[in-house]
Amino acid sequence: MTFLSWFGYERRGYLVTARVRSRLQQLGIATEPDFDAVGYYSQIRFVPSTDGVRVDPTIRLGRLVQASRPVVCCAPDDDIQKVLTQMMMNDFSQIPVLTGPRDVKGIVTWENIVRAEVKRPIKWAQDAMSGAESLPMDAPLSEAIPIIAKRALEMLGKILQIRNSVMHFDTDGIAPSEQKALDDLRRLLREIVP
Repeated sequence: MTFLSWFGYERRGYLVTARVRSRLQQLGIATEPDFDAVGYYSQIRFVPSTDGVRVDPTIRLGRLVQASRPVVCCAPDDDIQKVLTQMMMNDFSQIPVLTGPRDVKGIVTWENIVRAEVKRPIKWAQDAMSGAESLPMDAPLSEAIPIIAKRALEMLGKILQIRNSVMHFDTDGIAPSEQKALDDLRRLLREIVP
């Protein structure tokens, strides 16, 4: 049973939020954190209402649709093939590594997998794991945006380095099948970074 179902609602929208808030005010109670500032399945508790308190308009991470869905993740001892399958099936560039529901150990990214595989064959998720940055569900979205932008720029820089290396790769003496693979990679990289 969800909080909104107590009021006879299945989904949250502007009108539902207004009606629930009105009913809570009639009862002299509020929720902490504010039920409209966190995800649909987030935990909240009831507290005495304080008249005149403004509702926080900040968009919180817990309100994002993805935050209210089950986390697709892997464990440190998951086979790397399972991790690769999850990443490909979900079209992920990275996947969190967890040992419990709220115990993030790191992330596995495509870059981590390639770097680890170059050193030695990898078998487990932990072999291709790097550190992860996490924020609490009640953190403002504005705190996450600079972190995401920084990571995106770092990734773009790495893609540009790869693109430049591949575009200037000397193809003298390579087999036709390798030439075709290289041409395909060049075509893909031109699509990603013109």
